[in-house]
Order: sequence, then structure tokens, then C-alpha cells
Amino acid sequence: MPTPPVSSARGPQSAAEQLAAAPDRTLSQSGRRGPSHAAKSAALVHPDAPLPGRFEQQFHLNPRILVAALLCSVVMIPVGMLLSVLGVLVLKLAGGADTDTGLVVVVAAIAVTDFWGGGATWSLTKASRRDITIAWGVARVPVLLLSAPISSRLAIVAPIELLLALPAAWLGVGMARTQSRLRATARRHEDRLRARDAARIDPRGSDAAGTTDAAGTTD
Repeated sequence: MPTPPVSSARGPQSAAEQLAAAPDRTLSQSGRRGPSHAAKSAALVHPDAPLPGRFEQQFHLNPRILVAALLCSVVMIPVGMLLSVLGVLVLKLAGGADTDTGLVVVVAAIAVTDFWGGGATWSLTKASRRDITIAWGVARVPVLLLSAPISSRLAIVAPIELLLALPAAWLGVGMARTQSRLRATARRHEDRLRARDAARIDPRGSDAAGTTDAAGTTD
């Protein structure tokens, strides 16, 4: 006696069971995927990333970046003074030297040093633009406080200099990164040209050179 087909009776029931069990499987898979994804993301944390609860995490500062910014800020002090003196001398030669105009020249010279200092800090640390900008602003505060007693006019424009230091350093980091990318691109292009020139060498010429070398060694 032939048995009735079981697949026709189980077909709709198995499909319904699969549809009913699909959300459970999705939840179980997402639950299994969660810890592994968290472990992978934890393994990809940068070694210089701040640890929880530290001073660096609250203010997004790294001591290495702050020290580099302080060093570059100290180096830029004589550079800013030299630029200021040159600017004032140019104004005197042009016949337009004035007290207010001289202050504008000094502020512009210090902004230029902030631009260069931001790029120099990035060259030393390769940190993010935000971190370098914050570190440069913190590093400029003691420098401005030390330069304020030199002249009362410098003390008046010190807040303006601090406000200009942040965008100047931000732009300096961007310019340094752009120059680094351009140098890397030019280096890769030169490597490609050298490889192409090496590939254009005549193989028969190289074989002939190898034959003469072999003949010389046999003699």
C-alpha cells in the first residue's frame, strides 16, 4: 500500500515554522555578533588613545602633542620678533609707520608664526588637526603672558593674538598635510618612472653583457 506524500503535508508547516523562527535566529545572530564586534573595535584602538577617566580624555590632549606645541611655540618667538621688526622697518621706509599700524604688523607677524608652528607641530606628531589646534592654543597662553610685560600695547592685543592663533594653527596643519601628500605623490610618480625606465632596457643588450662577462671569467 503506497504511503501518502509527507512533503506536501510538511511543506506549509515547515515554511511557517521558518518564518516564525526567523526573528529568533536574527536576534541570536545579532547577540552572538555583538561581543565579537566589540572585541574587534577594542582591538583596533590606537595606542595613543586616552584611557577612560584621564585628563587627556576630558580635554582631548596628549602630553606628547602638548610638549611638541610648547617647543614649536618657543622656537617661533624669535621668528615672530624678526618678522615684526622687518615689517615695521618696511613701513618706516615706505613712510607709513605709525603706532597702530605697527601693532597690526606685529599681530600679523605672530599669526604667521602660529601658522608655521601648527604645521611644524603636525610634522613632529602627525596628530589630528583638532588636537594640534587645542594644544597650540594652550601652548600660546604662557607665551603671551610672558610677552605682555614687555609692552603694554602687546598686552592689549594679546586676546586678539590668542584668537588668531587657533585658526592660524588649524590652517597650518592643513597646509602641512597637503604638502606631505604632494611630496608622497611626487615620490610615487618618480618611483613609477624609474620602474618604467628599468623595464625599457633591451634584454638582448643585457644578454650580450652577460655573455661578455662570462667570457671574461673563463679566460
